[in-house]
Amino acid sequence: MKITTITILIAACACLGIWHSLRLLKQDRVGIASALTWSVMLLFIGLAALFPEAMDFFARLAMMENRMFFIIVVALLIIFAMLFYLMFKFEEMERRQARSIQTLAILQHQLDQLRGDRADPAADPEAQARQSD
Repeated sequence: MKITTITILIAACACLGIWHSLRLLKQDRVGIASALTWSVMLLFIGLAALFPEAMDFFARLAMMENRMFFIIVVALLIIFAMLFYLMFKFEEMERRQARSIQTLAILQHQLDQLRGDRADPAADPEAQARQSD
């Protein structure tokens, strides 16, 4: 295999991406699963750039003759998996938001009831004493 400038550039970008995802993990800005997913994907990209014969092996293993077709199919599968995961997380966030809004509405109603009871002179004996003076 002949190593070209583009293969070195792709491998360097993959290493930089792995370093960045691990740095974000240490700063607690991303979760372990996300950092691990991106690191593994970037590792495979870097290895595929340095060792294209391995991609030929995996393409033949998947019963595909064309390496580029195999890469496109794998990339599409990864994109669909990530899209499904994001949709799942989005729906979970919507459910949590709806629960939070319901809880806030209940608390606001209870607070309004407490304020309404105090504003009612019949319910507050101190207010009745002040009015009679």
